[in-house]
Amino acid sequence: MAEKRRPGSLSTITMTGATADHIVSAGAVAGVDLELPRGGAGYRQAIEHGHGGDTWTRAVSTMP
Repeated sequence: MAEKRRPGSLSTITMTGATADHIVSAGAVAGVDLELPRGGAGYRQAIEHGHGGDTWTRAVSTMP
């Protein structure tokens, strides 16, 4: 199946996942609620399935 053109084509799942991890780490230090930022776990799942170089929107297709 050919890769679909998606918005945000310059941002990979690996880059976006690193940003999400940073937000969780900084939020933990600040003592804020981390329920929403921890949603970045979908990025880790996509990376584990070999999609780290795909655009960030690919993460949606790997979520349950």
